[in-house]
Amino acid sequence: MELPKGWAKGEWCNLVTIIHGKNQRNVEDIDGKYPIYGSGGVIGRSNKYLCKAGSTIVGRKGTINKPIYAKENFWNIDTAFGISPSGSVDPKYLFYFCVGFNFANLDKSTTIPSLTQNNLLKINMPIPPLSEQHRIVEKIDALFSELDKGVEILQTVKEQLRTYRQSVLKSAFEGRLPEVSNINFSTRNIVDFFEVSGASSKNSNRDKLPVKMPYLRVANVYFNYLDLDEIKSIGVTESEVERTLLFPGDLLFVEGNGSKEQIGRVAIWNGELDKCLHQNHIIKGRPNGLMNVKYALYYLMSKAGRDQILTVASSTSGLYTLSINKIKTLMLPFCSEQQKVIDAIESRLSVCDKVEQLVDENLAKASALRQSILKKAFEGRLVPQDPNDEPAEKLLERIKAERAAAEQRMKQQKSVKRSKKNG
Repeated sequence: MELPKGWAKGEWCNLVTIIHGKNQRNVEDIDGKYPIYGSGGVIGRSNKYLCKAGSTIVGRKGTINKPIYAKENFWNIDTAFGISPSGSVDPKYLFYFCVGFNFANLDKSTTIPSLTQNNLLKINMPIPPLSEQHRIVEKIDALFSELDKGVEILQTVKEQLRTYRQSVLKSAFEGRLPEVSNINFSTRNIVDFFEVSGASSKNSNRDKLPVKMPYLRVANVYFNYLDLDEIKSIGVTESEVERTLLFPGDLLFVEGNGSKEQIGRVAIWNGELDKCLHQNHIIKGRPNGLMNVKYALYYLMSKAGRDQILTVASSTSGLYTLSINKIKTLMLPFCSEQQKVIDAIESRLSVCDKVEQLVDENLAKASALRQSILKKAFEGRLVPQDPNDEPAEKLLERIKAERAAAEQRMKQQKSVKRSKKNG
């Protein structure tokens, strides 16, 4: 990329100071003055800090591609770097550069995403005159503020759609939608309509079994949809295949997820893969033909259904987990006109789906527009250049001189300390 007149390129080793995080165990204080940051955000409070306000937090391990701008002094733990700019780099200019930079390109790990200080210090950053940096930051702030307002509205619409969906489900099973107002519901046990069963657990011995088959995990089952992008295989015996093979129409429950909101996610298997099994953390309900599986799914996703699941899943320890026996205690509303209930629900939810698709498209456009703004900013196309600004080359020379002077002072101080020690 050809830089605009008056701009220069500078390596991070000459522009920033990287502060390594430290364990927070001895500084944690619930009433602390300063936030404690991990790679994903604030995780506590402290009365001590390692980094000054105006630094950018970049994940060292785990979440490495979501920079955070710190408006106050903070303590960072060992999974997060504090990136502090020199006095000749606008702190928010550095932050916005980090937002537009793809740190994943520096990740050489094979498991958990990780960054090293050495790789960060080699980053080359376009440097405009300091006055232009301020103008760029001011312009990005203004544009992003407008985008944030639009995104907030879109997110509000998504939340309203979630509320409306729950209202539709509630009204349907209470007979309060016009199409189902004359339907009588009775309460029946889930085992009257579904054979509930589990599966064998995964262990290292299974890798030795000759028969390998694809299977569903917790990561594949969500509320009313299946994510089949990553399907793993498991070694099984012949008897296990018979017991855990999925048939189209099977109702799937997530047994446990460590989250109250995600426990008991339900979806329907429609035969998306040939001869697929399920693991033990997925509980299967096989319909016996007396209840439409979609009808059961919609009820289990309603507030009444969710409340039942959370009630049976709760424990005295505060954790939430399901089991075959707990699912067998669930009660379902039964009626003879289940398809009419389904049609009433889906005629309304289909409108929600179309609106939500439009919202998601606009959220994606907002994200793309942010990246476009940042690209223009760091190519010198967002704000006009001012020929009266001090060229960035002089800025970098001054930074280099300041660093050299600081290093010289440190050497002198160390020399004095050694002399005093040797007496």
